[in-house]
Amino acid sequence: NALEPREKTAFDLWLKEQMGFKVTVNDMSSGHLSVFIEEADGKMINMADSGFGYSQVIPVLAQIWNIIYNKQRENNNKQDAITIIIEQPELHLHPKMQFRLGRLIACTAGLAKKNGIDVSFLIETHSDHMVNAIGDAVEHKEISEKDCSVYLVEKDVTQQIKEVNFNKLGQLTDGWPYGFFEGR
Repeated sequence: NALEPREKTAFDLWLKEQMGFKVTVNDMSSGHLSVFIEEADGKMINMADSGFGYSQVIPVLAQIWNIIYNKQRENNNKQDAITIIIEQPELHLHPKMQFRLGRLIACTAGLAKKNGIDVSFLIETHSDHMVNAIGDAVEHKEISEKDCSVYLVEKDVTQQIKEVNFNKLGQLTDGWPYGFFEGR
């Protein structure tokens, strides 16, 4: 609601392209605001009636967009590195939205690099949909396989951190534990 009209238009377009919905804020006569989700088919859902997924992911999306949008508008030569850390962004999201969010993060990182913006994401997740989305972005050349990795914490006698990379086809390479995403 605090965005200028051109910023709101840019945010809506970005959200619609990346996630398949946009956010509408209605000012109620009683002084309260109602937040609605407008889906791709035009259906409006009051966010208060939609469960926790939207209410948890929209602030994350707004923050990512705000950082990238403002960095693109800066005209100075100073480029501060930005690291965005998100813990379990998949919570309360259905698999399709988890995948979209994973692709959005990967594609945002890839686009930022192409535009000379130094942005890194550190995502703590257990979602195979998010990991697969990153691989999909690599396969479609929206981010380089050299610019993303998965780190596994292995619990043997001691905890060890193991780096697993993607190949050019977006597949996880040597070291990915067989059956990691299986329920057995």
